[in-house]
Formats: sequence, C-alpha cells, structure tokens
Amino acid sequence: MVGLGYFCFLRRSEVARMQCGHVEIRTIEVEEQPMRVLHVYVDPRCKNDAERKGHTRLVGERASGEMCMVRMMEVYLAERNGAAEEPLFTTGAGDRMHEDTPNGRLKYWLQCAGMTAQQTRDYGFHSLRAGAATDAHRAGVSEEEIKMHGNWKSDAVKVYIRASTEERLRASGALGRG
Repeated sequence: MVGLGYFCFLRRSEVARMQCGHVEIRTIEVEEQPMRVLHVYVDPRCKNDAERKGHTRLVGERASGEMCMVRMMEVYLAERNGAAEEPLFTTGAGDRMHEDTPNGRLKYWLQCAGMTAQQTRDYGFHSLRAGAATDAHRAGVSEEEIKMHGNWKSDAVKVYIRASTEERLRASGALGRG
C-alpha cells in the first residue's frame, strides 16, 4: 500500500477506494521494446479530477535487483486473489478501509521501523506524495512530467517539491564573495 502510494503519488482516499480491478499489469511497447507496466486506475472522485473521468498512472518494471513496484504488485495481487470489485487493500477483518486508515497504517509501520509516536506526528500518507515528487525532481524529472504523473493541473506541484539542505544553502553561500 505504501509503495503504491509512493510510486503513483496517491492520496490516502485514493488508496482506500481502490479495487482489485483498478490495478493491472500489461506488456506494452516502449521505445520499440516490450515492457511490463503497472496500470493503476485512480477513481474519478479523486481531489484533482475536475472532469470526474478518472485517470491511469503508469509504473514501469525495473531491472532485477532494483525495488520494483510491478513485481511487488504482481505478488500481492496473486496472494490477494480478489474479484475486480473487491477492495484492493482491506482492514484486518477484510472490509473496505476508511479513508483515514492508510494514514494510521503508515504511522504504525514507521513506529515499527523505530520512530517514536512523537516523530511520526509530522508524517501522513500525503508525505509519500511530496516525497515522491521531491525524489523525482532530484532525479532530473521535469516539473511537467511530475505534474502529469500526479495529475496536477495547476502549479501546486511546486509546493510538493522540497528543496534539499544543499539547495537551501546555495543562496547564502553565494553572498559576500564579491
């Protein structure tokens, strides 16, 4: 759930509403080469889908040895073995999640990884969206490509891309040298 949220810039409500049929792995041609691609359908009720049409986010398979969302979802879907209309991620009882559940799970998993409850207060599922946009930008992905993947229609994406310490120090480091 967290990996899918990160790789697809998903909001907690989008993850909570996902159904098994919303995620599919297809082989398509990319630069004249076959590539396995995870197609993730995002419900038309998502916050920034003004036309209420829904949209699909794509994640390509990575080389062996790299963290690959395609292979992880392939394993999850095989184990989940749910009908298309069933929730993709469920509560412990197997029911559909409330839209706040992804936040609670993320905080729980952060605590399992060693963070204190105090430290996890500053993190929520939306942190994955900001972190992924920031990571993509630092890797050289253009703001336009980030906007397209995250379905941003405005320049609000700029708020999600966080400057590194080095970038923040660059302005003051240039001062007083002349």
